[in-house]
Amino acid sequence: MKINLNGSCLVKPAQPTWNGMLPLSELDQIRSIGYVNFILLYRPPQEWFTPPEAIVETLKNSISKLLVPFHPLAGRLTRILGGRLQIQCNGIGVPLTKTLLEATLDDLKEFRWGGVCIGVAMSHASMDGLSSSHFYSEWARLARGEPLETQPFLNRELLGDIGRQTRSAALPQQHPPEFDAPPLLIYIQN
Repeated sequence: MKINLNGSCLVKPAQPTWNGMLPLSELDQIRSIGYVNFILLYRPPQEWFTPPEAIVETLKNSISKLLVPFHPLAGRLTRILGGRLQIQCNGIGVPLTKTLLEATLDDLKEFRWGGVCIGVAMSHASMDGLSSSHFYSEWARLARGEPLETQPFLNRELLGDIGRQTRSAALPQQHPPEFDAPPLLIYIQN
């Protein structure tokens, strides 16, 4: 199997978005250890005349539009004092990479003739399963030229004072080590 990298770019939100720090809940702090990978495989119909470049442009334009309401995903996860995670909403964007797969396996042969595979890796701290499903559904709608059906809920008022004050102001100067953030676990795949 041979994979050729055909291009990569950073897709930014289609419009300016809010900039600032977005606090994460306590549950997000606990489950934030790794990335969730999602892969979709599409086999083209016999009469599929859409050129690959048009498909890539559709995906690029639709994700750019989607990053406006889902603007935290165009930012970066950062650690603040005490090891807590927050999302730095800065509109940097998401990477998009186009590759060509040349495979000899019967199940994958069609990729030489226009099949499409969409792979996404997203930090679990930024989105849970339900939010991810919402994200992919809205992305599909925008890619089909339909309007957004449901805005994401990003209001952090329910979290109380988390993230509204700096971590150094929230903690006493000396505190027991039991209150330190747990160590970051690193997942190693063989």
